[in-house]
Amino acid sequence: MENKGFFNTLINGTNFDANNLTALQKITLRAVVMSFIFFGLVAIEGMIMRLVQADAVKNHILPQMFGVPEHYFSIMTVHPIVGIFGSTYQLVFAAFMFLVPYLTKKPLYSLKLANFVWLSITIGTWLAWIAAFIWHYAPLYTLYWPLPADVKQFSIVGGIVFVIGVALIMLGTLGFIYNIYATIFAKTGVHKNKTTKELLISGFGIDGLMNLIHKLLGKPPYSKEPALSLPVVAIFRGTVDTFLDALVILGAGILVLVFLINAAAGLGWDVHAIDSLLYKNWFWWGLDLVADGLVLIYVAGSWYLLATIITGQKLFMENVARAALLLELFVSWMVWSHHLLADQPQPEMMKLISGEMVTAFELLT
Repeated sequence: MENKGFFNTLINGTNFDANNLTALQKITLRAVVMSFIFFGLVAIEGMIMRLVQADAVKNHILPQMFGVPEHYFSIMTVHPIVGIFGSTYQLVFAAFMFLVPYLTKKPLYSLKLANFVWLSITIGTWLAWIAAFIWHYAPLYTLYWPLPADVKQFSIVGGIVFVIGVALIMLGTLGFIYNIYATIFAKTGVHKNKTTKELLISGFGIDGLMNLIHKLLGKPPYSKEPALSLPVVAIFRGTVDTFLDALVILGAGILVLVFLINAAAGLGWDVHAIDSLLYKNWFWWGLDLVADGLVLIYVAGSWYLLATIITGQKLFMENVARAALLLELFVSWMVWSHHLLADQPQPEMMKLISGEMVTAFELLT
């Protein structure tokens, strides 16, 4: 009945009067509005690319400018940047910065940091889009080396603006991560008597795994009442992958920026000093965490929450769910090669083990 009460409060009990919103509600709604603006932009750009492929320019359905290859590929470059980061990240981050305080019954660590998150991601997304629209900076969102540092093909100014935009998005992402963890680890509310060790064990799903082991051994449960609820565990776990992804993409941006500034200064560094295949593996290791770790875990946590709210019951096999979240932590770090199966230089064993075997194991998690 407790979950049904939560459901009723969530639907009916929260005051959404525009003149009586809390600071956190205002921040959440601002991010949601920006998210849907970017979603609309992505939808329009997606239709433009499809129409170009259908010869809409030749048939005079679209203006001539859309038929220019530089313009088409610049749209293709920022399309996923706007969709993944400007829209989806904004929506998910806003939801979780609202839900974590709600579920843990304690205030968000910093409202100022929450404001910084949506502003930084919004400004960064627009800068990346402007770099493509004005300067036709179009190395595609994968930034495969050495394409993003190719100053013979792309504008140095456009590249610098693009990278600054991506860096702002990643800084906003790191701000979200800090806010979430600082809120979870705050010794207030339901966690005032919990130690950091207990919160870490629960956050990674270790208590669920230990409960399963104890059950197999016929021992009493390791933890009857885990420190964190299952949806919060999913948010905690998914944010680990978000953090690693942010570091990799930010690192790639800094690398590109260094070579662009070097080209502007006329120092003549050789871009081929960076091994392109090694770079691609490193980049996809981070980028893949958006899909295989972050998205799967965040979505699982959201549905775990909805299932318990709608039914008013605890999740069936909750310990298994917690243990699976822990197992997916390691699985999500080892499957990036399925994006490189078509790359002939990629070692065959990496294609087989990471690209196929471990990827298939994700069916279990």
